[in-house]
Amino acid sequence: MPSFDDFKPLGAGAAGKNVAEAKQALEQAQRSKNQTNEAVALVALASALERDGQLEDSLANSAEALDLCQASQSKKGQALALHAMARSHYLRGALAESQSEASQAFSLFKALGDKPWLEAAAQTLLAATAARSGPGSAAMAAMAAEAAQLGGAPQVVRARRAAKDAAESVQAAGLGSRDLLLRLSEAKSFTSRGDHEEALRIVADVTSLAQGSSYITMRPTDLGIGLTPEVQANLTAAAELLGAGSDKAYAALAKACALVAQGALPEETLKAVESAAEFAKGKGDAKELAAMSATALLEVGTSEKQATATADLVVALAKKRGRSEEVSALCLTSRMQAEYFRAVELANTAVKLAESEGKLVQGEALC
Repeated sequence: MPSFDDFKPLGAGAAGKNVAEAKQALEQAQRSKNQTNEAVALVALASALERDGQLEDSLANSAEALDLCQASQSKKGQALALHAMARSHYLRGALAESQSEASQAFSLFKALGDKPWLEAAAQTLLAATAARSGPGSAAMAAMAAEAAQLGGAPQVVRARRAAKDAAESVQAAGLGSRDLLLRLSEAKSFTSRGDHEEALRIVADVTSLAQGSSYITMRPTDLGIGLTPEVQANLTAAAELLGAGSDKAYAALAKACALVAQGALPEETLKAVESAAEFAKGKGDAKELAAMSATALLEVGTSEKQATATADLVVALAKKRGRSEEVSALCLTSRMQAEYFRAVELANTAVKLAESEGKLVQGEALC
């Protein structure tokens, strides 16, 4: 008889049924009139639907499973249902919901002493936090998503974060135009619903309008995300858990992500990302790119000259990893520039490079 103990995190031998098989198993479980069997089948179907990209249906099934597990007081079932919801909400771009659900799942897995699933929940929690407010902007978000095995296209994560950064940067600059602020609110609404392409289009329009009136230095700005005490505590615990592993670069990046989300001083976060950059040095992987990007952004507040030098290294590293990542690095560097004409030059280079790429990369370049 299937049980919640049969489930394994991705990367730990998990295979899982396809959608058709999972639907058939659910029908059989419903005929059995056994709520536990039905909840198990619902979680399995939710996971299959997520892998198939049917996120709305995945959320509906995992929410139904959560209700059944709460009624039967199955802690493992509740944790698995919440984790499935966190993943689907993340992939839809509903990051606040993902963060909250991953935190709840983390608490339950911790109480159960289930280390494999506790680590999976920690990675999902860090990924949602990185995409929402982590240092390193798009590069950090993409790295964390890759570590948590969330989504097959890093371009989606980078484009979504680029739209968020651009929208908040323009808003933080104190634009007084009612029309621009309304358009920014509209962009954020589309981002929350996971419609990143429409959000990117709107933000590109807003940026164009803003530059038509006065020059604004675009700098990613954390406007505060209102973390609950539970999420704050679990972020710290998640970073410590992941820090106990052998991947020191990822551990330092996880710590930096938690620090930023909790409003730590930039100097404290800078130490963490510099440590990550040192551990990842010379590897040329996503972690080194995320660490270098975060370092450049944080250095802006202390030394623009050093930040510019680091940003140049980011672009050089990204260029080796592929055109889409080079576009992302150029966008980041452009937003950091204090000198108008240099910022425009970098932005135009990004737009030209993106012409041969997909719509998401092109949209990111416009931001």
